[in-house]
Amino acid sequence: MGKPGRNDPCPCGSGLKYKKCCAQKDAAAESARLAVNKVRLEEQAAEYRARLEEFAEFHRAKMAGELDEEDTLTRDSNAVLALLETGELDQAEATARELLVSYPQVHDGYTRLGKVFEARGDRREAAHWYRQSVEFMREHADRHDPEFIDAIESRVHQLEE
Repeated sequence: MGKPGRNDPCPCGSGLKYKKCCAQKDAAAESARLAVNKVRLEEQAAEYRARLEEFAEFHRAKMAGELDEEDTLTRDSNAVLALLETGELDQAEATARELLVSYPQVHDGYTRLGKVFEARGDRREAAHWYRQSVEFMREHADRHDPEFIDAIESRVHQLEE
């Protein structure tokens, strides 16, 4: 049932028209709800702007050669997670695919793509990328914790169920 019209009987059962009874109270409640939503959106926007500024500064330092490769890998890999948190799945996917190109010596691109597709609800594609990650880590077992490999493999099995 929708909102009553101004001249409709008030749904509270008072017998008065809605405009003479609960309309002002409902309008005040709606204004309060909208104000809370506005504050939340402003907070999210401020957080997003701060992340963008942080990422821009990092990119500047990276381009200037002020960071070593491990720092850039960590930042670039974490950028995918930050994009996932803000719901920017297309950008997260593009960034994860860039990891595969920029850092072919690590599994992060595969694992992050698994997270992207998991966030999209595409279990089959997420499992595919996690399997790629496991395969990569098993090929380079001397650089990876066996328990981490097993955890990713377990996630593949959960997604395939």
